[in-house]
Amino acid sequence: MAVATNSQTVKGTSARFDAAARPAWQVAGAASLAGIAVAGVYEAIVRAAGVSLDMGTSKAEAEAIPVGGFVGFTAMFAAAGFLFALAVARWATRPGRTYAVAAGAVAAVSLVLPFLPAYAAAETRVVLALAHVAVAAVVVPPVARHLGRRR
Repeated sequence: MAVATNSQTVKGTSARFDAAARPAWQVAGAASLAGIAVAGVYEAIVRAAGVSLDMGTSKAEAEAIPVGGFVGFTAMFAAAGFLFALAVARWATRPGRTYAVAAGAVAAVSLVLPFLPAYAAAETRVVLALAHVAVAAVVVPPVARHLGRRR
């Protein structure tokens, strides 16, 4: 006996809400925007808490990270990650794993960046490293999960 099922009760609704059916650019774009938003909120909290964001070659030449700096840098790297996610979705044999490994490696390497300037307060370095972790935690898992369902 054959059983007929209708998983699409209203035309187009199941595809609209099925995350695996969404194109990679939508998921990667939404995750990127979420990461940018997290960076903005995080920056606002850090500034409101009065954390020093001065960095430079020496204490005398240190300058504060400009307002919106977290968002600007996050947007720049989110764009690169977005393009990488699209390339992986198109050409990788195992896109979810490829994206997760590469994005995890980039996030790990990015934790070194706050410690490169010759001068920055310890709190500045920690706050910046935590910003990298927060953004990666918002962006990488949903994109990797989505790409893992594609093949």
